[in-house]
Amino acid sequence: MAITSAAIGTWDYNPSRQALQCDAHCRRLFGLPPELDEDQHGVFISAVHPEDREQVLRAIRWALVPESGGHYSLEYRTIGLHDRRERWLSSQGRAYFDDAKQPVRFIGTVLDITQRKRAEASIRLLSEASRILSEQLEKPEDILRRVARLAVSSFSTYCIMSVVQEDGGLRRLAIAHRDVEKEDDLRETERFGPGPEGKSPLLEVVRSGTAMLVSDFSPELRRRYAMSPEHLDVMNMLDAQSLMNVPMRVRGKSIGLMILASAAPQRRFDKEDVALAQELASRVAVALENIRLYQEARQAVGLRDEFLSIASHELKTPLTSLKLQHELIRRSLNTECQSSVGPRLDAAIRQIDRLSTLMNSLLDVSRISSGHLRLEPVDMDLTQLAREVLERLSEMFSQAACSVVFTGPEPIRGRWDALRLDQVLVNLLSNAAKYGAGRPVVVNVYSRGTQAFLSVRDDGIGIAPKDVLRLFNRFERAVSERHYGGLGLGLYISKQIIEAMGGDIHVESEPGRGSTFTLVLPSSSLDAPGR
Repeated sequence: MAITSAAIGTWDYNPSRQALQCDAHCRRLFGLPPELDEDQHGVFISAVHPEDREQVLRAIRWALVPESGGHYSLEYRTIGLHDRRERWLSSQGRAYFDDAKQPVRFIGTVLDITQRKRAEASIRLLSEASRILSEQLEKPEDILRRVARLAVSSFSTYCIMSVVQEDGGLRRLAIAHRDVEKEDDLRETERFGPGPEGKSPLLEVVRSGTAMLVSDFSPELRRRYAMSPEHLDVMNMLDAQSLMNVPMRVRGKSIGLMILASAAPQRRFDKEDVALAQELASRVAVALENIRLYQEARQAVGLRDEFLSIASHELKTPLTSLKLQHELIRRSLNTECQSSVGPRLDAAIRQIDRLSTLMNSLLDVSRISSGHLRLEPVDMDLTQLAREVLERLSEMFSQAACSVVFTGPEPIRGRWDALRLDQVLVNLLSNAAKYGAGRPVVVNVYSRGTQAFLSVRDDGIGIAPKDVLRLFNRFERAVSERHYGGLGLGLYISKQIIEAMGGDIHVESEPGRGSTFTLVLPSSSLDAPGR
């Protein structure tokens, strides 16, 4: 009763007579009718899957050798001799020997583990599919080819993957067959694909979003589905015994179709296979949708960068002309007009310079995004550059009521892009004057080994810790633009320039205690005392 309730089959084998006695459940697991009278050992061995048969015979031979201790334990597949159904069995047994160490009895049990094996295979399949889909694959056909190959290596004979076109038709992107030599036959089926307006089981699956299972793809069904005699010939060559047509859906919309077929009579698809295929199709659909969204986003970014580049170029020309006209007007003013109009002209020219700076920043962003930021390194003195920039910005510091302390007595030479470094220094010093107005600014240039350092410290408003990490991102700001203005591009551009030179830029700051920005520039040709 215990054995029956556990659905365990039993067997008893006499090695000397090669006679095998089995109960009714054991017969069913080997696909034999219960009333079969023939209990010969060879009958049951012939039901073992051809790929597992030699392994089973070796295990039996070893169990019948006294050195094995008579132990027998094995998992293998069977193909039912009567029902042609594939099963996974777990068999446990023990052989007994006489005084002459000859086997006299070999008894054991068999248990159907098909569900467990299928569950394990499903987990492996979905796990491998997730790994494939997580890779940086930018083309839908790359994903579909690899998933199709994965499907035929696990639970189908061949696989066809298609995507839905804008007109509602299907475009095939990937095929795979377990027998690679038959993939040419599989490609032939593309000639018989349905048009967007045609009636087809495939299009019906896409439109309804419901998977279709054909457990027995009989000759009658093949004739019904064939679009022509040539199509029927191709289907007969592929010899599918069972089919699944599964839509790939995301956000309630079918974006593709996955066709899975089994050509093995003993392996016919069922509802569990459909559930597995639907889960696989759902993961593929999400991956395809992510690729589409990524490509659209990248295209949008490209269009934005192109617009910024064109707009920057187009706006620079009238701004340059406008500044020149203001300069000419100022020169033509008499003494009386200079006192009344001059300050307004100066204010207008400063605003033009500010607009030019913004345009240059936008242009630099587009260059950085497209990878066209060019550097022209020359042999230069970092200390001298810092002095020149400070002298040029002296009026700005005076207006901000900031005293400047500069420490950089010795030349520090290296090969860097002087114009780009000038741009970075102007940005850092302008920020120091803006956010540390009324307080001293300290600039320090020094070297250690083969690295040059330049730091700019202010005693201004400082930066909150939560804002430091995003400070060097595009369009990011640590303060309100309503109070300080700007696009939030200066530090981003500065970081990109310094990193392009192989260096780094970082900041140390506390709210209310100011900030210190430090440039680190590598060089193999630093010329400084104490090197």
